[in-house]
Amino acid sequence: MTKGRPKWKRRLIVIARGLFAGYVVILFSMVLLETRLLFPAAYREATPAAESLPTAWYYSAADGTTIVGQLIERPDAERTVLFFHGNGTYASRQIPWLEQLSVAWNANVVAAEYRSFVDDSITPSEANLVSDAISAFDATCDHFQIEPEQLIVFGRSLGGGCAAAVAQRRTLEKLVLDRTFDSAASVAASRYPFIPVRLLMRNSFDSAKRLREFQGTVIQIHGPIDRVVPYRHGRQLHEQLQSDDKHFITVDGLGHLDAMPDATLAETRGYLTLNEAALTTE
Repeated sequence: MTKGRPKWKRRLIVIARGLFAGYVVILFSMVLLETRLLFPAAYREATPAAESLPTAWYYSAADGTTIVGQLIERPDAERTVLFFHGNGTYASRQIPWLEQLSVAWNANVVAAEYRSFVDDSITPSEANLVSDAISAFDATCDHFQIEPEQLIVFGRSLGGGCAAAVAQRRTLEKLVLDRTFDSAASVAASRYPFIPVRLLMRNSFDSAKRLREFQGTVIQIHGPIDRVVPYRHGRQLHEQLQSDDKHFITVDGLGHLDAMPDATLAETRGYLTLNEAALTTE
């Protein structure tokens, strides 16, 4: 019996060390794969090519290089919208959505692009996505000769994180967040509860923190069946917003990749119209 105990203990130590080593490998792998997991479109070929579309719109990044977004213009437009897409697609694939939004809101609509999604020489990161989002905001205001307060910023999924960063750094009055989160780190932590995501994640996209001081109109849209960005993360963001003019639209049956119902766009436009009326009377 006395000889058996040390061997049992040694086996236990070997197993524990093996499990610990395996866990360290998992952590290391997650750190290395973060950009591929968070920005999957950046590691695929962008199709269709943005330059090949009649809606292609050229503007400058902070370093002077050219970005190609997409633009739908209306001669009788009542408002202008800047749209930030999510992490699994490109601006060039947003044309049907841009047209739907343009008609529903009688708006000029710009879809911004992230250079790292279409340029293999740029490694995607929160910093360069936010920088490109700021460039798109400034370029849109310049193109349409409008004040920052007049531009509606619309972010979907990860694009909501970019929209929140723009709201923190520029003067906004109207922000629409579609199926987005309190933070990307919060979503990842709930998906991988056995990993210290908040300590390891370099691209946290903390929208709740960025919008802490925001006092404009915030309209959130989310579906309870969303499995990519669970509904609770949208609600958690809503609960942390300090703005008195915040609205949460729950759309039953709306999954993360589902098309936006026209009725939801009409409801959202109603809240925006109230904001526009308030600004006119001030």
